[in-house]
Order: sequence, then C-alpha cells, then structure tokens
Amino acid sequence: MARKSFASLLALLAVLAIGLIGLVRAVVRVGVRPAESVDAPASRERADPSQRSPTLIAAQETGPILPFPAAHPGIDTSALPAARESAAIARADLELKDALWVEGHVIVPLGTPADEHAEIVADGTKFESRPLYRTEISPDGSFRVAFAHGTKMGVLMLEARYLYLDAVRTISPSNPPKDIVLEPRLGGCIQGRVIPPGGGSALRASIVGCRAQAHGSDSTNWQSPGPVERGAKVGEDLEFEFKGLPEFDGYSVDLHPPGLFESSRSDLHVEAGRILQLDLVLRLGARVSGRVVDEKGVPVAGASVRTRVEPSANPWGSGGATTTGADGTFAIAGIQPGRLTLQAYARDRDSAMLKVGDLDEGAVKDGIEIVLGHGLSVTGRVQWPDNRPVAGCLIELSFKAEPGQPSMFVSSQVHSKGNGTFEITGLAQGSIALTARARPRMGARNEPTLQSAGRTGIEPSLWIAHVEDVKPGTDGLVLTLQPGQSLRGRALDDTGRTIALFKVRAKPVRSAEESWREDAEVSRSYSGTDGSFEIDGLQDGEWTVTADARGYAQSPPCRVTLPRGSAPIDLVLPRAAIVSGVVVDPAGKPVPGAMVCALLANEVNRIRFSDRGDNEGVADSAGSFELRNVQPGSVRLVASLAGSSDSAAIALDLQPGQQVSGLRLALGSGAAGSRAK
Repeated sequence: MARKSFASLLALLAVLAIGLIGLVRAVVRVGVRPAESVDAPASRERADPSQRSPTLIAAQETGPILPFPAAHPGIDTSALPAARESAAIARADLELKDALWVEGHVIVPLGTPADEHAEIVADGTKFESRPLYRTEISPDGSFRVAFAHGTKMGVLMLEARYLYLDAVRTISPSNPPKDIVLEPRLGGCIQGRVIPPGGGSALRASIVGCRAQAHGSDSTNWQSPGPVERGAKVGEDLEFEFKGLPEFDGYSVDLHPPGLFESSRSDLHVEAGRILQLDLVLRLGARVSGRVVDEKGVPVAGASVRTRVEPSANPWGSGGATTTGADGTFAIAGIQPGRLTLQAYARDRDSAMLKVGDLDEGAVKDGIEIVLGHGLSVTGRVQWPDNRPVAGCLIELSFKAEPGQPSMFVSSQVHSKGNGTFEITGLAQGSIALTARARPRMGARNEPTLQSAGRTGIEPSLWIAHVEDVKPGTDGLVLTLQPGQSLRGRALDDTGRTIALFKVRAKPVRSAEESWREDAEVSRSYSGTDGSFEIDGLQDGEWTVTADARGYAQSPPCRVTLPRGSAPIDLVLPRAAIVSGVVVDPAGKPVPGAMVCALLANEVNRIRFSDRGDNEGVADSAGSFELRNVQPGSVRLVASLAGSSDSAAIALDLQPGQQVSGLRLALGSGAAGSRAK
C-alpha cells in the first residue's frame, strides 16, 4: 500500500512540475504567431471599406519585456537539457542526426514589445527532405539550430515582427565561433489591408498571392543605412505585413495586381515598437488591346508598348507597359482613367505614338493597331586617307530628336563591316553626331605606317573622324580617319614627385544646350616611374582632363583646348590624408558597424564613400575605423548608425599626406535623425 501511495505521489509531483513549466513559459515567452505569417497576418476587425488614414497602434503592452540579458554574458551552451534535444530529434527526420548543430544567444533590446515573436533560421545547404531549420528564441535568449550535413558556409537569420539585424551572421557550421551573439535592433511593423474595386470579391483570385512592396529611407538622418526594400504576399484574408522595419520616416507601400490599377501610399512613418496600419484601395482602371505591325501589316514581335495618361503627375507611369508576342499582339489592363496615348518602339525601328482618347474607369478598348515603321537611317563608309576601307571601326553616336518627336531606342555604338560600310537605323527626325576611332595595325597592308600615324612608338596612335549635325535619311556619308589630337603630360603629387600608377580621363566640354550629348569620356591607365602619359584619339575642341590614383585625391580639373601644340600639362594629385579612431555609444562602449564619413567644407548632404573592399569607413567589431582616402582640406568627420543620433562632428583641417589617429566619435542617445552641424 505504501509503495502504491509513493507512486501516486510521484505522478502528482510530475503533473505539478509540467504545469509550473507551462505557466512560466506563458509569462515570459514572446509569441503571437510564427514568423512565417509575414505573408498572411492575423485578421483585424474590419472597419468601413473605405481607405483609412495610416494609423499607428501601440504593441501589446501587457506582460513583461523579454528577460534577456542587456549585455554580453559568459555564455555556456555546452549542455542543453536532454529532453529538449530528444524532443527536437523526435519532431524532425533522420537528417537531423547528421546535422551540424550551432548554438548562440540573442540580446533583445530594451523596450521590445511583449507580443514579439522571434525565430532564428539556419540557411545553408538544403536538407533533402525537410525545410530549413528554425527555432524560437528561448526565454533566456539562447537558441540552437541545425545546418544540413556538409554545409560549408551558413547564415543565421532573424525573423521577427519588430526586431531586425543590420546584417545576417555568416558562420562555418562545422567550426562555429565559441560564443555566437546576435544583437538585433528594435524596429516597427506595417500591416496592410487590400480593398478590391467596389469592395467585391470577383477579383479576389487576382489579388491573393500578389506581393506588396515597401520602400523606405530616412530623409531626416542623411547618413542612415538604406534604402530598405521589402516584399510581403497578400494572404487569403487580403492582408499583408512587413516586419522588422527600421525606424524611418520615408516609407512607401505599393501593390499592382495583374489587371488592376496600382495602389500606393507614401510618406509613411514607421516607429520602433509600434504597428502602422493602412489600407490599399484598388481600382479597376481601363483596358486596351491590339497589335503592332510594320508598314506591310506583318506583326512585329518583341516591340515595347507603354501608356501615357494625362492629366497625371507621372504621365508615363500612370498605366502600364508590355511587350508584344510572336503574333504582335498586346494587352494592357489597370490603366489610370484619363486621356490615353500609346507609344510603341523596337530596336532599329521607328517609334510610333497613337492617341487613343479619353477612357473612363472600367472602359475597354480592343482592336487597336499600331504601325511601326523602320524609320530613317544613316548609311556611310569609314576609310583611311587613301580611300581604303577601315574594317571593324568603332563608331559612337549621339542622337537628338526634334521637339515633339518621341525618344528612340538606338544603339550608341556600331561597327563598320569588312568593306568599311555601316548603317544606323530606327531614327526619327533630329540630328546625330558621329565619332569614329581606329588604331592602325602594325605591319598591316593598306593601312598607315607608324611614321605616317604621327609617332614611332610601339603602339600606333588613334585616328579619328568626327562629324556633327548629321540628318537622319543621309546616305553615303564618308568618314575619313585622320591622326587624332593627343595630349601629353605628367601625374605628380603635391610634393612634385611623380606617380607610378594612375588613370587619366578626358571629357569634352559641352554647353547647357548640348546636355543631350552622350559623349563617352576617353580614359587610359598608365604605369611608369616618370609619371608621364599621352592620351590620344581626341578631336578638336575643349576638354576637361583629370587624373586619379589610389592613395591620392583626384587632381583639380584641367581645361585645355585642342589643338594646343606640344606643351605638356601637369596634373597634380594631392596625397590623401588618413584618419582613424573609434566610434562609441553614449556610455563609452565601442560600436561596431557604425558608418564614418568625411565631408568637405562645402558639402552638406553627400557622403564620401571610401573603398569598401578594405572595410574603410565602417567601424569594425571593436568600433575602430580608418579612412585612407580623405581629400585634404577642411573636413567634418561624422559617425552614424541606424537607431542612434549622429555623433557630434569633428572639424579637421587636413594637409596632404597627413595622418590623424586617436579620434573618438560618440553617437548620441535617442532616435536617429539629428544632423551633425
């Protein structure tokens, strides 16, 4: 009897223990629903089916904040409860027996809402018969995930409603770090509801499964990371959710289901720890269909057709675009009501515009036919001075259509054929500028000798032919190559020493009226102890010449007029300054991942990025930074990080080649958005 009573007592104690564990987990655990629900958030109480203004709602305030440590603890994850491991194995398939298990810890920021639900996902080599392993974060912040056997490099991702990582954590699952600590930031959430046209469900099938897009940037914090781009699928309840968004004030959300006019909301502000709710009201729009043919009625496949609607703030973006099929047909739905014009164009063909007229909401117009001709052309021949053809010559062109003419899709480069001839097609009325360049081949028959090319070096100089204001429809244009202009000089630093490795760029000077010109700059790289260069293949006129080299600031622009004789020019590249230091938070703790930039005295909102290949400009894991290519002069050094206000600016007057170390940039407390002065 005593033995039976003892067994009953043990059973009662076991039941009480299980109940106590469940009660503790209910109090401290965060969890509204699994992270996969980003594509189908829980339904909200339906309001009147008219578009609501974006509404910020506070997150769940009942219940404690996660009791995760606020600082790096001495993490000991060498032994997990046997029951936890055996339960995981029981739920998974046999692949988990050979999996690579990785353990770590998450430090949840203070202020995280109590309804947060966070999971860690192990992304690497795919399992054969199971999805990627994911697990909830335990109440003490620990996690344990499995990578498929054989994974060389894996990624730890955080999926949560409010929390987000600045960057995913990459590890080697077979040899993971001893202590893996993830420190997410506290962001916000956008929940959206889609209102179909007329509030009906007839178009439901075309809406469910579509992806809403969110784009965000922070206009108040000019050094904040970004832009942010996220996608979320519309669920069966016609709702969607964007999770883990940084606290920015410049978000926009748009949705464009097939056959419906796009709906968008802009100037949305996301606050940390809060949910922004909004509605996207869809419109049916108008629909058109037809085909594109040539002058003989033959279908034109692959032609682009786009819409223009007036009045509209963005006429060319107020409808849609498509490409014709093999039979030349097209159909565009979801067009904004208004006065519609269709434009069709294709490579090496004329462009055509057809005025369709006024279309109302829900209007349908079929049977449209757009005739796309071959357009005007320019034909010609490239030759040497003795009239012999130049085969394979590169011909660059810039085209300007006359006022009122549609823009054209014209190749910016063509090459001459073996007999020197070329043809440019698909032009409208306007003007075209052509530049042909070729380098004589050493020892080639029927080509200029090195002596006649103007120099006796190893490589012949470029010969050039340049013509302006060629009218489309011109036939038999002759481009006769002549020795191009060359420009000689040296690349020096601010002490007068020559630079051994550098690049020279030359660009034609154009007036404001010639801004349409697409003149490609001429650039050459040089190496040599004397710092000399000769850039050839230039036509007569004004040029701006600069030089760049690693470890030096760009040379001031040098403006020259060709021809200018043989006088060389000197391009002076000041030695870049080097600045280094540490970024800390308000408590003096080093801050990894902070961005550091140097702005010139006359710069207001431009970040001077350095070579990210050396991680310059970004604080390392110890908060240290080094910028090696800072332009000399008066600069302001500023550090920034999402979720924090910018550091106070440090003013420096840098001399060429100066090295400044030991700088300390302290980020401010509070939300991001303040601008360093």
